[in-house]
Amino acid sequence: MIRKLLVSLAFFLPLWLFATPENPTNLQLHALSANSVSITWEDQAVDETGYKIYRNNQLITIAPVNATGYIDTGLTAATSYNYTVKATDDLAKVTVDNASIAPNEEIIISFNNTPGNKNDWIGIYPKGSNNDWGNVVAWFFTNNTKDTTVAGSVNGSITFAPLPKGEYEARLFYNNSFNLESLVRFKVEDKIVGPTLTSNKTLYTAQESISVNFTNLPANKDDWIAIYPKGSSNEWENVITWYFTNGTRDTDLAGVANGTLTFEPLVAGEYEARLFYNNSFNLEKSISFNVAQADDSVKVFIIGDSTVHNRDPELMGWGSQLGAYTKDNVTVYNQARSGSSSKSYQVNIDAYNHDWPHTKALIEEANINNGAYLLIQFGHNDEDADAFTHTDPDRGNSFYTNLKFYIDEARAMGVTPVLITPVSRLWKYASGHVKNGDYPQTVRDLATDEHVILLDLYDISWHEFSSDKYIDHDAVVAAWGVPGKDHTHFSPQGAYKVAAWIKELMCAQDQSLCNLFK
Repeated sequence: MIRKLLVSLAFFLPLWLFATPENPTNLQLHALSANSVSITWEDQAVDETGYKIYRNNQLITIAPVNATGYIDTGLTAATSYNYTVKATDDLAKVTVDNASIAPNEEIIISFNNTPGNKNDWIGIYPKGSNNDWGNVVAWFFTNNTKDTTVAGSVNGSITFAPLPKGEYEARLFYNNSFNLESLVRFKVEDKIVGPTLTSNKTLYTAQESISVNFTNLPANKDDWIAIYPKGSSNEWENVITWYFTNGTRDTDLAGVANGTLTFEPLVAGEYEARLFYNNSFNLEKSISFNVAQADDSVKVFIIGDSTVHNRDPELMGWGSQLGAYTKDNVTVYNQARSGSSSKSYQVNIDAYNHDWPHTKALIEEANINNGAYLLIQFGHNDEDADAFTHTDPDRGNSFYTNLKFYIDEARAMGVTPVLITPVSRLWKYASGHVKNGDYPQTVRDLATDEHVILLDLYDISWHEFSSDKYIDHDAVVAAWGVPGKDHTHFSPQGAYKVAAWIKELMCAQDQSLCNLFK
């Protein structure tokens, strides 16, 4: 939608407005002075990460999520300007660990999903200043150096030295330019740091001890932490267990400002750890956690793409059907994510927590004493040209190293990794992946190199879908997928049959895996 407005200050401001995910509405433009203009709109988007505002096709700022306006200053009267306001869900962004930073604290700026050019850079600017080089307070390339010969990083963090008190912006630029891609604001100011109370987990089992961490306490000798039933009042009769911050119940010992208390395992239920000073019942801090019945099942975690987990109500991934074949003492966690590759799955962008950071936390919180496996199947989206998902096959390239990352992570947590070649597409002819099946071959090579159990799902599915029992591609889709959808994804019945292949392959490879199934 195009809006044009001739303001009373004799400068002409045509405004182009477009948005993805969804257009804002009721656009308004008002002259505030000879040098400033107000742009307002009604926020209609529900999944934007912010609003990019361009002047004459140059990004000048990024308004936050749910923003409804911006004031642009420093304009010249009797001058024509073009403005663009765009709701964006771009993945590239910079963030700051703490929006309020003390003058003696280092500033940690994190970034993710940048293109990884060697000259992508992040600069610290005074808030509201122009993107000119003269305003740069501090800067680094995304490789965390000032060396133009070192490759850039896609995801990472940069630690800047402490700054004087003031308001600042960390700004992301690509390719040594001053075209702003993302920014985050923070203040350097004197702070009063209060107490913190945290727990190592939010969910414990009835067999686990409870760890409560605390910092910045006044270290009175009678400061104490107690466990209460969630929602109960602070009366003494509701205390389940307690300690002074020195880890004892001895009133003669000095208090502790920072430390950890370990409490004995609790029965299943909902609880709160509560902090009090000086033997009082005046609550300073509290945290909630739950205790579940001990889960003694064997855990099977699955990561992959939409052929493993699909959110389309008509389609289904094989991981969602695997539990139909497993014994009662096996718990399957299908953590695959539609559209993901071995690369993009490592990034936390999923509202349903289907990504590696959440999967890793799930594994770390689970009781894996009776055994655990991580089933890994990627490849379909690794082929895509999109830089966010694309990886290169063959030994030592990015597809290989990404899969090895998951293997190393699993082994470090005491979990057995299992590699699975990507299932073939539903094509009778040329049913392989691009590059004549290089991605499945890379999985096979990695399994050999790392001595990992391999399930060659690609081989068994390719022979099935290209067999003489099917007349053409559409016949394959009719048997395994949903006609009219595509030639890649499965119907619930098709996913059920693919899950049967997984069982068959597991039993052929390893007896301990076969023992998981009925």
